[in-house]
Amino acid sequence: PETVTSVGYDPAAPGAELERRGIRLGDVLFQGIAIAASVAATALLGLIAFQVFSDAWPAIEQFGLSFVWTEAWDPVKDTYGALTFVYGTVVTSIIALLLATPLSIAIALFLTEIAPRRVAAPIATLVELLAAVPSVVLGLWGILVFGPWVRDTLEPWLQSFLGWCPLFSGEPSQAGMLPAALVLTIMIIPI
Repeated sequence: PETVTSVGYDPAAPGAELERRGIRLGDVLFQGIAIAASVAATALLGLIAFQVFSDAWPAIEQFGLSFVWTEAWDPVKDTYGALTFVYGTVVTSIIALLLATPLSIAIALFLTEIAPRRVAAPIATLVELLAAVPSVVLGLWGILVFGPWVRDTLEPWLQSFLGWCPLFSGEPSQAGMLPAALVLTIMIIPI
């Protein structure tokens, strides 16, 4: 019995058996490439973690794991602890995420749902340009320009209302937790 074939279909072509069963060769290749990429990314992450750990091992041997939860930083006595730095990083990152997440979602919703096209395009470009500014430049701007404004204007105003909160109860600083969290917020928004 003869079978009716479509124009350009060759039953002897490579992959014709798979296609007859409803599986296209391109799909199989894409799945293989995607699996290979995910395995490679996982392996690369493992290699990075191994390299960091192996490079840190001499310091771990000399100072011990207590380095992570010790506060003391005294080069004269050769005692070092990173707790203050770890705490500052975690707190400023959490504050930045708490501020940037709703702000970023609000910006995205405004640009896609509310703003007219002639307004949305320049604002979207400005937000995307924030991602192009190197973090070092934003950090220097934060400590030299933004930090003094936060210290002199924003923090005293916030202390008058939120002085009960530990974040706002201390002496205003241009290099404190609040300016750092706000600069991190600006860095996170375009991402």
